[in-house]
Amino acid sequence: MNDPSMLVSRVADLERQIAMYEKLFQTFSAKLDHHFKKYDLVINTQQQQIKALNDVIATLLNDQYRYSGILRDKLTDSLDGIAATSTSLHDSGADPKAHARGAHDKGFIAGQDGGLAEPSSTSSTNESLNYGSSVNALLGDIISPESLTTTPNQPGLPSLPVKRAFANPNMDYSPKRMSMVETPTDAKLPSEQEHHNMAYASFKSTGDFSSLDNDGGRDAACHAASVRVTEGSSSYAGDDMRLDADANCAPQLPQPGDRDEEDAAGAKPDGADPNVKEELYYTCRGQRKKRSVFVGEFRFLSSPQSVMEIWKEYTEGFAGQPSLKDMELTYHTSWRREPGVSKKFFRRKVLCRAIEKGLERGYQLQEIVDILEKCRLIDPEKGLKQPIGWLCRHSNVPDVFK
Repeated sequence: MNDPSMLVSRVADLERQIAMYEKLFQTFSAKLDHHFKKYDLVINTQQQQIKALNDVIATLLNDQYRYSGILRDKLTDSLDGIAATSTSLHDSGADPKAHARGAHDKGFIAGQDGGLAEPSSTSSTNESLNYGSSVNALLGDIISPESLTTTPNQPGLPSLPVKRAFANPNMDYSPKRMSMVETPTDAKLPSEQEHHNMAYASFKSTGDFSSLDNDGGRDAACHAASVRVTEGSSSYAGDDMRLDADANCAPQLPQPGDRDEEDAAGAKPDGADPNVKEELYYTCRGQRKKRSVFVGEFRFLSSPQSVMEIWKEYTEGFAGQPSLKDMELTYHTSWRREPGVSKKFFRRKVLCRAIEKGLERGYQLQEIVDILEKCRLIDPEKGLKQPIGWLCRHSNVPDVFK
């Protein structure tokens, strides 16, 4: 037991085992380091791919947002135009109260004989007379006497008579009689008949009602028109043309749509801005409201060279014009209905929105301008810069201001 050789051999065995364990530990450590390096490489690659995907998704979302904004503006402009058109059509429609009001303002209405009559006490009479006179005047210009008598391709087939709202009580509508029946009230005294003959000759030579400056001359013109119809057509066609002549002889009544169109146009008092008018529109609940619409030509700053110029145009305006921000808050989309104006505004809005983001995050205005100007630099030594339009794209704006 006290032999030193055995102790020495035992110590040698222990040293060999320790050396073996050290080699194993070093081998395992090297393998672990190798695996860690591979894992780090894979993680870095994954991070780069994720960042690239984030950039692609952000670009697509920004493009979609911009396109959706453009489509929204176009749809809004189209709906505004449709609302304005429907408003004008609604205002120009037949309004019984407007008819009665127009007839009352003139002080007379078209009677059954085409003469003058005092306004009736009932609104229904005023409405029917006013509507009838306007229909007679319109149909008299459209329907010719030939179309009322016979058809060109079928001369033997008479057409049906046109029904009129105002029938002449002195006219015989019996199919057996082919001439007009006049009451004894149409007979004139010799002197009055001569006066009518002179007025009729003047009307026949000039063809203008303006030469008949009195009631007798006007009656003569109406009588002349009825005589012409009697000579060239049947009793039905003569009745229609006689009624048209009566409508032409009657004084011009105010059209009900004129006053409503003036109200819808938003007439401004003297001294108001000519570039702004009032426009009627309907809300989603059917309420009728007015809004201010900018109808002038808005001029943008021509060829801006710096970020500060675009920012001042957006917040302060230039050359006495209001700022883009004020125009957007006051008139919404009505001032930029033209595609070119809307495109310029959206390009400037990208840059101005980036400046507003920087101000919200605590940056000073001058710091933001300096950062944006540095982004434009291509060669600092030569002073080469990207154009200002390059910075108006969302993809070129620094990430700190997005």
